[in-house]
Amino acid sequence: MHPADAAHVPFIVSYATPHQGSFVANLAEIYDSDPLLTDLRESNDNSFLMDLEERWRSTQFVSRIHRFCACETLDTAAGAGVGHYLRAHTRVVTYYSATYGCDVDTPPQRIVADHLDIVKPPTARPLPTPSSPRSTAPTPSSTWSNRFETTNCPA
Repeated sequence: MHPADAAHVPFIVSYATPHQGSFVANLAEIYDSDPLLTDLRESNDNSFLMDLEERWRSTQFVSRIHRFCACETLDTAAGAGVGHYLRAHTRVVTYYSATYGCDVDTPPQRIVADHLDIVKPPTARPLPTPSSPRSTAPTPSSTWSNRFETTNCPA
């Protein structure tokens, strides 16, 4: 984060972010040579994720920025291919990976969604812009607000 920007950021929120990697990337790396999968693999020697965390912690201004976390509570089903026929499903980001490095005095938020739907709004209506009148702003639906729970994420 750029120091000039960090001074204006009170907090960040991570939604099912694999701070410690994901075993799904380990598995997918067997079938796909995408370098991003290497960066997201679950491993104690993942230099990409370790470097990101070390750079974050060594930045002077970030100690004032709160880090809040949310985790997925539903397994994600496999898409097309063999996984579909096997009815495969898994938690893409584990509790520990999703909550690593987050504020310890605020429990992680549990969101009733899988990895693909964790941040999808219930409607495709556009968000209001600063120039749009308030009357056109979408109102949160009960479906959206019911997805958030105040209990801790499952381990």
